[in-house]
Amino acid sequence: PVTYYSSIFSAREGFTVTAQLFLDNYSGTIQLQGSTVVDSDWYDINEPITYVQETMSDYMNISGYHPYMRLKFVSTGGDTTQIYTR
Repeated sequence: PVTYYSSIFSAREGFTVTAQLFLDNYSGTIQLQGSTVVDSDWYDINEPITYVQETMSDYMNISGYHPYMRLKFVSTGGDTTQIYTR
């Protein structure tokens, strides 16, 4: 498996953020992570979500205050083609 991370994002307003993902034949896990500082001390927000050869659009709602957030990908195949946050 290959592990990689999304860009860092943060809540612009309020305490709920939505991450929308576009997957292309993706296999592996995706997990939300948060931190109180921009470049260290990452902690898991949710349990990893497992995908098996999925081509789809999916989303994750993140509730609570996490100053900085990112997505952790542990991939065994396929691609994540786009990620939007709002």
